Amino acid sequence: MDANRFPHLPFSWLYGAAVAIRNKCFDWGVFTSRTLGAPTISVGNLSVGGTGKTPLVAYIARHFQSRGKRVAVLSRGYKRESSGFILVSDGRQVFVGAAESGDEPQELANGLRG
Repeated sequence: MDANRFPHLPFSWLYGAAVAIRNKCFDWGVFTSRTLGAPTISVGNLSVGGTGKTPLVAYIARHFQSRGKRVAVLSRGYKRESSGFILVSDGRQVFVGAAESGDEPQELANGLRG
């Protein structure tokens, strides 16, 4: 085993235990999930930024748009000044600015018209 990884081993065990508890909470009904009612692709990972998630979302959206599919993008709007659900764009018009929506939803709304 790489000596540099050994100090992090207990943290991986803690993370694994937390994930197992979270999954059990879904199994027991403590946490619930929702069905969106449409085919869904989730793009995300444990990294906060700089891993290419937003460009990948744009690529996926354009791919399906080019095949005549209607596409919606849902985002948490990281570092936005607002809370709750906000409609950023209807595909024709952008309704709110980056401060209210978050910079990445704003970028996607401006770049994915239609």
